[in-house]
Amino acid sequence: MMSALFGRALLQNAATMSASLSVGDLACQCIEICAKGGAGDEGSKRRPGPREPLTWYAAARESCGKACALDFERTSRMAFAGLCVQGPLIHWLYHCIDHFLGKKQNLATVLRKICASSAFAPVHICAVFGTVAALRGDSAEEIATKVTVDFPKAYLAGFFYWPVVNLGNFLIITAPETRVKVHSAASLLYSVFLTFAANTPNWHAVLFQWQE
Repeated sequence: MMSALFGRALLQNAATMSASLSVGDLACQCIEICAKGGAGDEGSKRRPGPREPLTWYAAARESCGKACALDFERTSRMAFAGLCVQGPLIHWLYHCIDHFLGKKQNLATVLRKICASSAFAPVHICAVFGTVAALRGDSAEEIATKVTVDFPKAYLAGFFYWPVVNLGNFLIITAPETRVKVHSAASLLYSVFLTFAANTPNWHAVLFQWQE
């Protein structure tokens, strides 16, 4: 049990989760640039003229080649959170679930495992939010505010996504190490949202502003 928890698979899964959050953050930043109408402060202040509708394609083309607009320091914070926080937590979670709930793949066992992983979700989401905020230099009060204000909506959004992923993961995949890799692949989509929520104060309000 100890070798499985702290062996080579732990390092592999932590690195996989780190890569997943890094790629997700870069994709998220590209989406943010497009949503703001360009790269940097000038792009965000730019408004289309009456004969110049600012389409998503035009915004993406305008921001193409402006990699300097990407915040790689922010990406490094997400990479660290995946490597040292979320990756190990998810790795240990899947091993502990198998150890205490068994490895049977019948529907009853799978549903219990989904409930267990859903119950654990607040821990790793809050851990990622707190880690990113701490690395950003936020105060203890700001970290607490970030977690308490933004976590409930982030958890609710994930609640509609992860049970479906976990249902297939527990029913089809038998090895816990492989489950973490599947989880990381699924996280590539979710991490776009998670990095946005982790790095944007009141992310839900900002998201609604983009839609207007």
